[in-house]
Amino acid sequence: MKNLRISSVCTVVFAASMISMSSSLVQAAECDFKKPIGVCTGTIKVGKTVGSKKSFTTTLYVKSSAGACSKVEYFVDSTPYQTVLNNSNSDTESVFGTKPTIKSDVEVEKCTAYAIKGKDVVGEETSTSGQQSFAGHWTGSLRWMIVSSPATVDIAVQGSSARGTWVDGKSHVTTNFSTTIRRNRLSFSFTDQSGAPSQGVIVFQSNNAATFKVSGSGIEFVGKLRKE
Repeated sequence: MKNLRISSVCTVVFAASMISMSSSLVQAAECDFKKPIGVCTGTIKVGKTVGSKKSFTTTLYVKSSAGACSKVEYFVDSTPYQTVLNNSNSDTESVFGTKPTIKSDVEVEKCTAYAIKGKDVVGEETSTSGQQSFAGHWTGSLRWMIVSSPATVDIAVQGSSARGTWVDGKSHVTTNFSTTIRRNRLSFSFTDQSGAPSQGVIVFQSNNAATFKVSGSGIEFVGKLRKE
C-alpha cells in the first residue's frame, strides 16, 4: 500500500507538470508574430556589469508598453539586437563587449506590437501616425565634447517617405535629404564638408521630442530636437 501511494503521488505530480507544460505551449502559440498591428514604446534599463580585462557581460532589462506579444529592436554600441516578448511585456538580455555597457551605448530603434489570437494588442500609435510625427519644423542642438552647434530640421512626410533639410547653425551648411521612415526612426546619408561619408539619425521619442545623431570622420555629434 505504501508503494502504491508513492506511485499515485508521482503520477499526480507528473500529470500536473504535463498540464502546466501544455498550458504554457498553448499560451505561447497565441502570439502571431507574422501580423504586426501597431507601434509600442520600448524601454531598456542597463543593469549590472561583470567581467574584466576587455571581457564584460552586461544585463539589460527590456520592456515594452504593449501588454503582450511585441518585439523591441535596439542598438548596443552600434550593434543591432532584438528582444521578442512572447505573452510578456518584459525580459532580460545579456550583452558582451570589450568594455562595460552604459546607458548612452543603448538606443531603442523601434517597438512593434503583434496580434494575439482572439484579440488585438493596441499600440500607442499606428504606423502612419508614427511616420507623420516627424513632419514639421524642429529645432535643437548637437554636441561633441565641448563643441556645440544649433540645428534646424524641416521634414515633409508622404506615406513612409520623408524629405528634409538640416541647417547647421554654426557652419551655416545646409544638407538636403530624402529617405524612408522606419517606425520611429529616420536615417539619411550625406557627404560632409571634407568629402567624407556621414550619417544622420533622428529617433522620435514622444511629446514632439526627438534625438538627433550625426556621425562621420570618426566624430559623433549627439543632441535633442523639439518640434515647434
